[in-house]
Amino acid sequence: MATSDFIIPTIFENPLTKAVFTTRRGGVSKAPYNELNLGDHVKDDLNAVLKNREIVLKECGFKAIAWMNQTHSTKVCKVTMADTSSKIDADAIVTNEPGLGLAVMTADCLPVILADEDAGVFAAVHCGWRGIYGHILTNAVNMMKESKARKIKAALGPAIGFDSFEIGADLKEKFLVSGAPLSAFKETQEKKADKALCSLTQLAAFELKSLGFEPKDIEILPFDTFKDTKKFFSYRKNNVTGRMAGIIGKII
Repeated sequence: MATSDFIIPTIFENPLTKAVFTTRRGGVSKAPYNELNLGDHVKDDLNAVLKNREIVLKECGFKAIAWMNQTHSTKVCKVTMADTSSKIDADAIVTNEPGLGLAVMTADCLPVILADEDAGVFAAVHCGWRGIYGHILTNAVNMMKESKARKIKAALGPAIGFDSFEIGADLKEKFLVSGAPLSAFKETQEKKADKALCSLTQLAAFELKSLGFEPKDIEILPFDTFKDTKKFFSYRKNNVTGRMAGIIGKII
């Protein structure tokens, strides 16, 4: 693969910070997981997945990458190089260890990568609607602050878009009651009374701003995984599909 197959956020400025969002391009998996499937839980050939992870590791330049066993929880774990030898049951991970990359896998859910580059503290967060509703971003930021992070920046990666993510009106109401902004929801094109469209990106950005993030410290990458399945995996569109990753850390 070539680094051009990565989407690279611009908000992180330290040359030792490595931050990327992978696409589905550049790997060895066969259809329907073609090509750069990084998920080892989707019934793809495991050897192909491991090869794809090796490709990404080499391109990123980390000593190792920590991969999560994600379950749409709100659990956050602090990890070190020693944790890369086993699965990490969490939906967000935090580290301050140089050379360790943190990966969050997605295929419509929102990948959020966070960094205080001066403190050398990083996080990768899996934001489906359950995680956002349960304030997993708050949990991750709090753990980063426990590791002395103070000035944190965020990049919000490719996810299902506002016009593509339909939810029930009851879920919309739950979010509104919890304090979510009305601007994160709108009517469906068919104006279904029992449905609404939802922006995971707006919900996540709202929570980050409520945690003290300034708008300039949040980068939103405007890709819709559901609408562009040539470039991205989309579980809602294809059901049987691969997984991309948002990856961040400090290279040495």
